[in-house]
Parts: sequence; C-alpha cells; structure tokens
Amino acid sequence: VLYACIAGWCAPVARSVCMGFVALGALAWGREKEAAYSLALCAWGLLLFQPLWLWDIGFQLSFFATAGLIFLAPKALERFRAWKVPVMVGAPLAITWGAQMAALPWLAFYFQQLSLVSFLANLLVLPILEGAMTLGLALLAIGFIGGDVWLLPGWILCKGLVYSGISLAGLLAQAPGALAYVPPPGLLASLAYFVVLGLFWRQSLPAAQQGCLWFIVVALWLGPWLYMPSELEVHMLDVG
Repeated sequence: VLYACIAGWCAPVARSVCMGFVALGALAWGREKEAAYSLALCAWGLLLFQPLWLWDIGFQLSFFATAGLIFLAPKALERFRAWKVPVMVGAPLAITWGAQMAALPWLAFYFQQLSLVSFLANLLVLPILEGAMTLGLALLAIGFIGGDVWLLPGWILCKGLVYSGISLAGLLAQAPGALAYVPPPGLLASLAYFVVLGLFWRQSLPAAQQGCLWFIVVALWLGPWLYMPSELEVHMLDVG
C-alpha cells in the first residue's frame, strides 16, 4: 500500500496490491491460494471501482501479462525441463515467453512492435534489479532498527545496481533487430489467437495440428495487412 501511494494508484499498481491482499486473506483464513481465481477476483473488483479501466492500456497489459505468467509460463517451464535446460535459464525465459505471448495482440494493436531482445535482457538485467531490491529492503529494515547513518555505502551500491540495470537494458534495446514490427490484428485474428493459446494450455496437440492452427492464426492476422492497403491511423496517448 505504501508503494502504491508513492507510485500512484494506476491500474497495474492497483492490480498488484489487490492480488497481494487476496493472497494474504487466503493465508489468514487458512484457504488455498489460487492465482487464477485471485486474478479474476481482482479484475472484477477493480472494474466495479472504476469501470473505465477496462479501456486502460495499463489495465489490459497488466492483467493479460499476469495471466500469461499464471497459465503459460508453467507450461513453458515444463517444456524447458524436458529439454534439460537449467532452471536458472529456463525460468526467466518461460516467464518472458508467457507474458509476451499473452500480451502480444495488445502490444501489436497499441505499439506495432515486439521486443526480441527481452529474453536476453531478462536473463541479464533481472538478477541485477532483484539484487538492488533485496539490498534496498534489507537496508530499509536495518535503518528502522539502528538508524541510517552507517548505511550510505549500501545505498550507493544499491543505486549503482539500479543504474547498471537501466544502462544495460538501454544498450540491449539499441541492438540491431531488438524490436520487430508486428501489424495490429483484427478482431477475428485476436479471437483465433487466444483460442489457440487456450488449446495449448488445456492439452498437448500433435505437431501437425499445432502447425495448422498457427498457420490459420497467421493467415487471419497477416492476410488483411498484406493484401489490403493500410490507412493512416493516429493514436494519441495521454500519459499525463
């Protein structure tokens, strides 16, 4: 809650706080934690509070990316384990893949681009930022107990880790081929895309059937863009 008050109660931050309270409530009442139900409950509660958030880019990307972490990332991690990929490498790759796949139609619709370097960036940048967060929280706890006079070297190190992570992410974003253009999908292509993702989550299909389904999705997605002249569209994003 303190973090939300500092960062602002935008849709993604509210989603994080809401899911945190649901998880803590499940622990307090001795109930099993279920991420899918928590996500659905938070979406329902936030939309009751602010229905217009349904059209908010942050709300859409946050909930779909989180759904990808819940449903798709574990499936990808199972596949990486079957391929004997180390968990330290497979887990960040699975998390990145799950979030990207779930949010891909929204990324294409709003930004017409997909980050190809994000898989490498998560392997390199996330450990640095996680170290900064862990160190910062530890220093904060120590400061509450014994004062913050002796913590300046630790804060400098924490600040250096944050700047290192930001600089490394910036360098990776400037690499050739870091971003790929993705045309915005139509309604039919988006529905087909999520149907296919749902089939992959529910059951394992033979390779031939998987290829045919993805071919249909690609045809519905890219067909109108390839064979119909595009019109000028101007999207104004008021970010305050």
